[in-house]
Amino acid sequence: MDANFATFALGCGIVACSVALKVPQISRIVSNGSAEGVSLTSLLLESVCCAVGASRGLVHGLEFKDLEHVLVAAQLVPLVLLVAYYQRKLGSGLCQLVAIAALGVALSRGAVAPGVHETLLSATTLISIGGQLPQISINCERKSTGELAFHTYALAMGGCAARTALSALAGRGGARAKLGQHALATVLNLVVMAQIFRYRHKVTLKRR
Repeated sequence: MDANFATFALGCGIVACSVALKVPQISRIVSNGSAEGVSLTSLLLESVCCAVGASRGLVHGLEFKDLEHVLVAAQLVPLVLLVAYYQRKLGSGLCQLVAIAALGVALSRGAVAPGVHETLLSATTLISIGGQLPQISINCERKSTGELAFHTYALAMGGCAARTALSALAGRGGARAKLGQHALATVLNLVVMAQIFRYRHKVTLKRR
């Protein structure tokens, strides 16, 4: 298979996964009227990553690959507000969301030094990985995954796997460093999926 075609196909796959990434999670919370077990901290850290990632496209000219961050950010806003509302943290959640949005605006307008911007961009994958840990920890402590949506994590895992493949195709120094990070992100999404499967009976029994 031609490397350019494979890169294009993987990029399309990443964007496709992001189109409705948070829709299953939003739908589940709205349907059940609960955000039990969903880590607001994890969602806010993911919002930081999306704000930084989307700002890159606005500064350098929006490319196809930048759509991922824009699409996910648009879904994270209502999701964060829903989780904050049902967990009775709407005030603090809204304030943190506004602060993250302000960061994105500042970065997109060039109000932050380019070196700092590039450092933040390089750190987004690590922030995303760190953002998974509070959710995994909550699941372990509660022995339940509450209202977590399996399909959202399946889509996220697919996107991370595609990024891992892209980094492997690139094969350069920076890409090699990203390869390990994306692979770890893939594994962490699989861990959450396994937790959802493992504790699924507890969710069902609780609803009964």
